[in-house]
Amino acid sequence: MDTNHLRNHFNRHAAEFDRLYDSGRQTRLGRWLNRRYRSDIAGRYLAALDHVRTSGAQSVLDVGCGPGHYLAALVKMEVPRLVGVDVSEEMIGLARNNPDVGGHRSVELVNADYSKWNSDEKFDVIIALGFFDYVSDPAALLKRMRCQARHSVFASFPSRHWFRMPYRWVRRRLQGPRVYFYSEAGIRRLARDSGYEDVVVEKLPGSGMNFVATFLLS
Repeated sequence: MDTNHLRNHFNRHAAEFDRLYDSGRQTRLGRWLNRRYRSDIAGRYLAALDHVRTSGAQSVLDVGCGPGHYLAALVKMEVPRLVGVDVSEEMIGLARNNPDVGGHRSVELVNADYSKWNSDEKFDVIIALGFFDYVSDPAALLKRMRCQARHSVFASFPSRHWFRMPYRWVRRRLQGPRVYFYSEAGIRRLARDSGYEDVVVEKLPGSGMNFVATFLLS
């Protein structure tokens, strides 16, 4: 990843990403676009929370936590230990200002590039939603996650969709960082290359944009 490029991009667009999870702050057009083309955002959100719930995780690391919407939901699920890491100061600032996240005793927020963040702590589950979209060497970071996870890593990957792929590629090239796209076979190859015992890959219904993958540890 070009860390400075990513940081600057998400600092500029933090409020825009934050609104994706709050229909009350979206325009009528924005709500229509989200229902029509971004339903997978809600799908991966619900799938991640369900995975944490069914795994019985007592600690979760959210890599690329953004404005903290997943952390807020995990606080309400009473997960005892939560850590969110994000490269963007603006994103971390939004998370700290979220009354369900900032200042809550179970939550620690870290403004850092995950690829360079040093921690000896292990987590039952690591989640990374909307993170691998911008990663040029996903195997290296999945290996890092494997060393920090006890049970599993739950992540999303944008698919090679006929419409959304060129649209996102052009939009991001104009706005900022490059977006990387994946196939199911590519995700399974990543799991093998990164040393995981098994991986479960699912395609989200709706816009056909995202895979969610559960990388399982022995």
